Amino acid sequence: MSHEYMINKWSKVRDTSSHIDLICKGLRDATNLVDQNSVSVSIISGNTASSNQNLIQIDPTFLYTQLLKEILLEINFDESHSIPEFIEFSRSRCVGNSTELDKIEQFEHGYHDHTPIWWYTFECSFLYRALNRALGHLELDTLLKMGFFIHDLHLHIVQLHNEQQQLSDMHTATSFLVYRGQGLSTEDFDKLKNSEGGLISFNNFLSTSLEQQVALEFIERVRAKAEKIPVLFVMTVDPKTTMLTTSPFALIDQVSCFENEREILFSMNSVFRIDETKEMDGINSGLWQVKLTLTGSDSDPQFAALINCLRAENTGSTGWTRLGELLIKLSKYDKAAELYKALIESTTDEKWNAHYYYMLGLVEFARGAYEEAISLYEKALEIFLKDLTPNDTNLAAAYNNIGLVYATVSDYPKALTFYKKALEKKQKILPPNHPNLTSTYNNIGLVYYNLCDYTKALSFYEISVEIQKISLPSYHPDLAKSYRCIAMAYHKLENFAKSLEYYDKTIDIQKKSLPPNHPEIATSLNTTGEVYRDMGDYLKALSCYKQALEMKEKSLSSSDPELVSSYASMGDVNLKMGDYSTALSCYEKAMEIQEKYFPPNHPVVASACMNMGNVHCCMGNYSIAISFYEKSIEIHEKILTPNQHDLVSCYYNIGILYHNMGNYTAALSVLKHCLEIQDTSLAKEQLIYAFVYHGLGRVYQSMNDCTTSMTFYQKTLAIRESMLSSKHPDLATTYNSIGDIHRLTGQYELALSFHRKALDIQENAVCNELETATVYNSLAETLREMQDYTSALVYYEMTLKIREKLLPKLHVDLAVVHHSLAQIYYENKQYCSAMEHVKVALEIVQQSLPENHPYMLSYTEALKKVQRAL
Repeated sequence: MSHEYMINKWSKVRDTSSHIDLICKGLRDATNLVDQNSVSVSIISGNTASSNQNLIQIDPTFLYTQLLKEILLEINFDESHSIPEFIEFSRSRCVGNSTELDKIEQFEHGYHDHTPIWWYTFECSFLYRALNRALGHLELDTLLKMGFFIHDLHLHIVQLHNEQQQLSDMHTATSFLVYRGQGLSTEDFDKLKNSEGGLISFNNFLSTSLEQQVALEFIERVRAKAEKIPVLFVMTVDPKTTMLTTSPFALIDQVSCFENEREILFSMNSVFRIDETKEMDGINSGLWQVKLTLTGSDSDPQFAALINCLRAENTGSTGWTRLGELLIKLSKYDKAAELYKALIESTTDEKWNAHYYYMLGLVEFARGAYEEAISLYEKALEIFLKDLTPNDTNLAAAYNNIGLVYATVSDYPKALTFYKKALEKKQKILPPNHPNLTSTYNNIGLVYYNLCDYTKALSFYEISVEIQKISLPSYHPDLAKSYRCIAMAYHKLENFAKSLEYYDKTIDIQKKSLPPNHPEIATSLNTTGEVYRDMGDYLKALSCYKQALEMKEKSLSSSDPELVSSYASMGDVNLKMGDYSTALSCYEKAMEIQEKYFPPNHPVVASACMNMGNVHCCMGNYSIAISFYEKSIEIHEKILTPNQHDLVSCYYNIGILYHNMGNYTAALSVLKHCLEIQDTSLAKEQLIYAFVYHGLGRVYQSMNDCTTSMTFYQKTLAIRESMLSSKHPDLATTYNSIGDIHRLTGQYELALSFHRKALDIQENAVCNELETATVYNSLAETLREMQDYTSALVYYEMTLKIREKLLPKLHVDLAVVHHSLAQIYYENKQYCSAMEHVKVALEIVQQSLPENHPYMLSYTEALKKVQRAL
């Protein structure tokens, strides 16, 4: 079989030879190809590089590698510990590989027999490949173990750089060119093409050649791999303008394991400016040439701005603490946890361990491991209490963060205890108007808010704002956050005008101090919508929700937890407007995200279950609804300090569901339990009482106890007229219910007047069409009792039209109107039409309601009555 046949037949065969030395060379070249192509790069576009952006908006890998370089160079490694640890680590990764184990032993006993560059170019996977892989993928555990070698290798390059700058003509020239061939992924190449004028950092020690042909020969091997785009980097180096501190490089022929390769080695993370990207022609057609210029923080203002920004936001006392803080800031929690765990293992100093425990607690909290976070904070606190003075700020910070974890898991009493300890420490250390006090005042206010003590919450929020007004500019984002807290408290206290006033202040500041689509603006718009929703202005509420959702979708992933509030709020307002299918879709989107990010017994999951129960109840899916309600209550009862508002709402919904199912005794029991809970609540929310009173009125009405029913309706009306606008939809519901009682007691004209008051609101506001249908139905009922069958029939038909449009085919409310139409046709002696409607009514209730429901009996009797008439 010919060699050429093998190459043509098998795509993975790149070359053939009958000489073992050529095969070895081919294997070496192939390995080098993989190594060189695996070098990762970080690219910053020209626009980004020229603006003083927040670190979060810059390619994080660029920041990691630049900071990592500084860290490793400022640490003094103890080789008596570092080398044995690295040897043990390397052996554990090369078990069974005798060749590498022999090289590790050679390194162990002869590290100082050769230079760091010689070891770097020596063919050993445990060193060269492991180092570049760790740098490219930020394998922190490996980098910590290899820190001594990275440090030594950099210093060796610096040493050669100094020597060669004095002795070699190459370094006295104005500038010179070096070349590098590399295959780039399509993603990196596209980013590179679009980043002329920007910066590129090679995330390792960078090998280049003074000979262009060496780079071109390498690229020829890249061409055979279709998954990589072959690129020739042509790099301009000007020794006079490139400072040693940021971009050292050296010719390594005399110290390399492989001599005469004319190789220039740059230290890790050298940064180049991207000058030009163009496709080559002629014999090099199909290759791309990218012209770069070596730069650094001392010679390039834009690079200097980025590095200064990086340093300003990371002020830890050591390199490792700076790196950890940066990782946390950029939400790289897994990497941060890896770092702090490694530091804890390598540190015997108890004070440093306290700091690492504390920082790891921050990481675990951010990752949602709340019990682990508390355990770590308590370890740190134990050491702080032993080693620190009573008024050390670290104690206050530890107390504050433990409180934050307890607040997150809804253990508000414990959260309050730790927040108050934090405040006590801060008050002893700081002057009364110090800005560092505001976060603790706000945290305490938030706990009281979650405990439904909105008045106390408001008092702490107001203290915070007064300090911020003194210490912060008038348009500072933190002031906006405090205004929003005040707005939320006023909302819960049902002072809607004050709430909107503070939301306006919040959004005004945020629009002037934050980017256009910042999530904080979206959050404020969403909560403003909740106020409009409770005021009954559903169109304004929906407008706020949609604006908030659009902003979030532009800046967040499709499954970000921040989207939950927007989906849930849009579900609420669509439910109130009677658009059940849209409401269900919104609630399902919210629940899908919540189930990914929150534990199954978290309060937000309870709220999601209640929302799902509400929409299924409105759609007549009672068995599904009650399962969601029961799940919501189960979660609330497991929470140490459940939200009383949510608990009352859940029980209220179950009470109404029992009413709809005809189980009036159970409905009364549950609704009275709502009043008991509300009576013991810190927040005596009158509008909650109004809902429960109205629910009790409905049950007593269905039980034909008109006197008791009217009593509860009148209580409802007194609260709602005093607190709601005259056009609020809930007032229309109350007027209509009172009209029903007047009809049942024979006061037909009075009944009509209340129905028409309700209809006036319904027809002149953006209301739930189904609520309007309910008023039409009540008007028809009253007109039928007055024997005005023609007018009654008109309103029944209007009711049926709306309900058929918006409700499922087997919804009980459709059965009610069909039964009423049957009664009208029966009174008019149109028995065939009566039979048609009563059959539909009976068919619906037979499929939708339990056998003992009152409707089953009355509709069956109606059918028999019509049959006798026929």
